[in-house]
Amino acid sequence: MPESHLNLASALLAQRRPADAEAALAVALAARPGWPEALANLGYALFLLKQPEEAIASYRDALASRPDYPLCLNNLGSALLAVGRTAEADEAYAACLRLVPDHVDALVNWVGALRAQSRLDDALVAAAHATAVLPNHPRAHAVLGGILHEAGRTDAARRAFERALALEPDYP
Repeated sequence: MPESHLNLASALLAQRRPADAEAALAVALAARPGWPEALANLGYALFLLKQPEEAIASYRDALASRPDYPLCLNNLGSALLAVGRTAEADEAYAACLRLVPDHVDALVNWVGALRAQSRLDDALVAAAHATAVLPNHPRAHAVLGGILHEAGRTDAARRAFERALALEPDYP
């Protein structure tokens, strides 16, 4: 039953056991080739196994049959960003945000893609938007703080970092 193998893989990924998850996903995909959910999970397993190019291929395979898959688009963006394909990562995050405008990870990751492209002004706007959409999310405030610091706006950066820590005192 492929669903059981997909569920097993999800549990293994949650335990950070990507090699075991990859094996379970191979069984699921053998039974149901092209299954977008299994391909997306395989992409995540491969990403955790430090195989970003293979992860990108798996995410793209998943998106070929399910182009409106927000989690897969966000994860594709992260894999693309990991290999320095920042413009493509930007496109993946933007596609995810068109589907789910308040997608926490995509909002924050998109700031990283803009920053990696040296688009500091755009990154500042995106980070401010992330904190407006996610006012109680410490990561959004921490990312805004980082961008503000990079822009030389240290007082505003301090306030953003303090807000992140007020929301989650143990935030790394």
